Amino acid sequence: MFVHEFGHFIAAKKAGVYVETFSLGMGPKLVKKKIGDTEYCISAVPLGGYVKMKGENPDEESSGSPDELTAKSIPARFSIFVAGPLMNALFAILLLTAAFYIGLSMPKDFGKSPVVGVLDENSPAYASGLRTGDVIQNVDGESVDVWEQVLLLIASARGDTVEMKIGRDDLSKTITIPIKGVEDIGIRSIIRPIVGGVQVGFPAEKAGLQAGDEIVIINGNRISYWDQLVDIVSTNPNKELQVTILREGLEIEKLITPTLHEDRGYLGISAQRFMVLEKYGLGKSFLRSIEYSWELTQMTVVFLRRLVTLKASAKTVGGPIMIAQLSGQMVRQGPSRFLEFMSAISLSLAIFNLLPIPVLDGGHIFLLGVEFLHRKPLSMKKRELVQKIGLLILIPLFLFVFYNDIARWLEW
Repeated sequence: MFVHEFGHFIAAKKAGVYVETFSLGMGPKLVKKKIGDTEYCISAVPLGGYVKMKGENPDEESSGSPDELTAKSIPARFSIFVAGPLMNALFAILLLTAAFYIGLSMPKDFGKSPVVGVLDENSPAYASGLRTGDVIQNVDGESVDVWEQVLLLIASARGDTVEMKIGRDDLSKTITIPIKGVEDIGIRSIIRPIVGGVQVGFPAEKAGLQAGDEIVIINGNRISYWDQLVDIVSTNPNKELQVTILREGLEIEKLITPTLHEDRGYLGISAQRFMVLEKYGLGKSFLRSIEYSWELTQMTVVFLRRLVTLKASAKTVGGPIMIAQLSGQMVRQGPSRFLEFMSAISLSLAIFNLLPIPVLDGGHIFLLGVEFLHRKPLSMKKRELVQKIGLLILIPLFLFVFYNDIARWLEW
């Protein structure tokens, strides 16, 4: 919020607008101090903030002073209103740049096509007809290109089911899957049969397998997924297997006999990590942060659109209490994860404020467009009406957010 309001503050000062108050929070002022012409304060309600500019309120009579907001040109006022969201977007990029420079662990399937890999045969997804190798093309009417879109749509689904359009053998079909959450649906992306680790003393280590080896053939059977490898090995204890591995572009033949371990065949290997560390130099971190910010922005816009059209669950909406709870979790996961979380909050704040709702920055920008088309500003009476409409929209929304936060907190 500080970054957002600071953007408005700087833009207003640059445009020559008199700034009366800079406040973090709303309502009664708890702490205040006047420096120069501006009063800086922290207010009681930790939801939002504001920069009070001279002549901003519609019920204020214009004095004709050149330092009033309404005395400035449409481009100058536009720059003031857009400066808050713009600063939030730039701040998000800065935070993500730092996160990628420190090193940020990301799921390996993020950014990749949503092809079903691991599928629990006892899961709702399997019972509904989903199978390993299926390509998820659409979730609840939304086209998906990467796994993170699938996860977002499942997590925010409004009802008890999601409808998926899947591709299989050049054909498409639609299935309905009952859900309780992402973790309940029973699907994950493809895990390739690449060795992540080798245990000392077990058959794989004795046969010379190494981390990074990809197992491509067992006994003449082509292996594409990790679970195929597990099925063959676990059902063949004490039986010699002819294994072909791919190492640095070369195919190598191995004869390996799985040992009997906990009533199944076992080689002593683990899959390559599901998470991958993205750590770059400063320049690449900056470019990656722009790319990732755009991905987050697209997903946020999709979520807001689904929320407005009642396709997403309103229970997923949170406010200050949820942010505080999640912040604590992210801090425990490390500085880069916390920076990523705060960047997402900053981007969400930018996008929300650009919505064309009166009182928000997007509402002010919309009214500037109306003024430009009509070649004159709205009357004081119309400005007051518009502001009241905005408050009638936002106040119930804020109350609902707090209700959600408290209900979720009581469940924890």
